[in-house]
Amino acid sequence: MSEDFPTMQEVKTADLEQLARWYRFLVAGGDQERQLVLDYVARRLDALGGMTPELSMKVGFGGVK
Repeated sequence: MSEDFPTMQEVKTADLEQLARWYRFLVAGGDQERQLVLDYVARRLDALGGMTPELSMKVGFGGVK
């Protein structure tokens, strides 16, 4: 993986805010390994409560005001 893309181990240990940032800002596509990481980010984010409006605002997604 490149420096700006998380590894599976990093995703396994990331907190909800970090997962939300990756979910928001990582670019989809690329090779199969990256897609597996992105899928795992989405699954872990959902398992930890998902993207709330507050979290969305905190990571820069815009969210609902």
